[in-house]
Amino acid sequence: MESIKELFDFLIDLKPEVRRIAVEQVLTFSNSPEYVPLFLDEDMKAIKSLKLLVNDTPLIAQSALSALINLSSKVEIASQMTDERFLADIIKIILNTESPNSDIACMLLSNLSKSETVSDKLLPRSDLDDNTKLRTEFTTIGKLVDIFVRGESNKVNKFANYDHLSGVFANITKLPQGRKHFLRNVEDSEYNCLLGNIICFTEHPSLLRRGGVISTIKNCCFNIEAHENMLDPNGLNLLPRILLPLAGPEDFNDEEMEALPDELQLLEPTKKRESDSYMRELLIESLILLATTKYGRDYLRNHSVYPIIREMDLQETDERVHELALKYVNMTMRPDDPNEQEDLTKHTEYVKTKHLEKDEEEVIDELD
Repeated sequence: MESIKELFDFLIDLKPEVRRIAVEQVLTFSNSPEYVPLFLDEDMKAIKSLKLLVNDTPLIAQSALSALINLSSKVEIASQMTDERFLADIIKIILNTESPNSDIACMLLSNLSKSETVSDKLLPRSDLDDNTKLRTEFTTIGKLVDIFVRGESNKVNKFANYDHLSGVFANITKLPQGRKHFLRNVEDSEYNCLLGNIICFTEHPSLLRRGGVISTIKNCCFNIEAHENMLDPNGLNLLPRILLPLAGPEDFNDEEMEALPDELQLLEPTKKRESDSYMRELLIESLILLATTKYGRDYLRNHSVYPIIREMDLQETDERVHELALKYVNMTMRPDDPNEQEDLTKHTEYVKTKHLEKDEEEVIDELD
């Protein structure tokens, strides 16, 4: 153990070759639970050294970033990576289209953004009210969204596909201020709406990319006041992006087909439905959230969402997805009682509760 502690001293050696060998050795220990306490000693000196090394030569920085990724699962260590200077260093690596470490930096930022503190720091420090126009493409998150969209499938950086940034967006939109930022300008096509830039990826071949995007969509659907603008076919036009992954190659009668959004009409006979059951959960939960208002229910009814859910459910094997499909049908296919008071919290609380249960299950799986 003492020899490993001595190794930490070489992380700041003046000779690059010595730093390279030291950080590569540290990396091998960073994923072993029995060595984690060593990284907590001496006021986390080793963590501070690793944070400095992310700005070193690409090879040294790669090992340092990888070690920090391994260690970021420990809350007390991750808390030492939340300062704005370090976050700026990580974002600089991500935005550098010639960096071989952009994707590793995306992975680290995704891990760190699970902390509300980090997610909040990534948002613009602004006291603008909700109606103030903001060029979101110039904000930190706007720049990350831009590289995520342009850099898909290694298009701008041969070393990176930026898929892990979708996890950052999902984490940020768990916060009310994060959802507000992603939905800012949703009512005005002359300004940039961040959510609108990424919804095209709900059918992307990468589960990581489409999963983070679908999670972000679901999170943004908690902002009920934005639903009309989110559904507006001349605006964000979100509904087709939710329905396309749920749709298969089935035929519909003329009335149902005519009511479908244009993007859902006459799909190819080879059309495949989303294969991941958790993604299907998130998509149907998004529809449930959009159905919390009378406007939303009417819009969904008038655009043949039910036939898509009906055909999907006939093929469904996952009990949780079936339960959600049934809830959606019960919400939208029964007539609205004109005398019933609209309860906007009832269905949103249902979705939140179910996801708390899901999170608990995932933690137990990880402990096993």
